[in-house]
Amino acid sequence: FTRKIQSPSLTARQELKRRAAQLRRKADWYLKPMERMIFLASGVMKMAMKKRRMRIANSRKMTIQRLKNLRLMTQ
Repeated sequence: FTRKIQSPSLTARQELKRRAAQLRRKADWYLKPMERMIFLASGVMKMAMKKRRMRIANSRKMTIQRLKNLRLMTQ
């Protein structure tokens, strides 16, 4: 969300609020309550979500790799 707003009119402010709420809802799903508090306090919500997504993807990749290796070894 990088669009700059020159004069924050009421509508722009509402837009920002709505956006924040959306992010929060999306994140609720993966954060433990305590983490959620911390992330809402700082503005690194999106980063945290991205990192988490990366972590999940990486572990999945690793698992697939491990399975392939096992298959090769057992042949």
